[in-house]
Amino acid sequence: MIVLSEQKLNLLFEEISGGFTHSPLEISAFIFIILSFLAPFLFLYVYQLKKQNAEKFRVSQRIYKRLVSMKELAGPDLELLQQMVRYLKKSQKKYLLLEDQSVFNSCARKLQKEKHVSAASMAALRLKLGFKREKPEQTPY
Repeated sequence: MIVLSEQKLNLLFEEISGGFTHSPLEISAFIFIILSFLAPFLFLYVYQLKKQNAEKFRVSQRIYKRLVSMKELAGPDLELLQQMVRYLKKSQKKYLLLEDQSVFNSCARKLQKEKHVSAASMAALRLKLGFKREKPEQTPY
């Protein structure tokens, strides 16, 4: 039969529980190691996201410029389009004003409510873009 004194038993428990306590230096070293492991991945993710957004913006600009030149839009029409861009959820998708009639109609209505733009100039732009007439709205992009 094994008989342990109370003092030796307490010492044994203290040694066992002492293995589970960590000094502030150990904790900070652990956090530093984890962060130094994750930091490159986070940096790479942010870098790729910015690169992807920049590429989307460049493509969007190219599409917009191509459509403007195809539809032969000039000064006042472009100014009107620039005012309408403010009513898009994502201004980088301004080319949709030239392609999608429901997006155009939605932005045109919002602009006419706030800026008192003449319906004649809006109708002239609508015809230049090849849109027939106003149709029921769909949810704009």
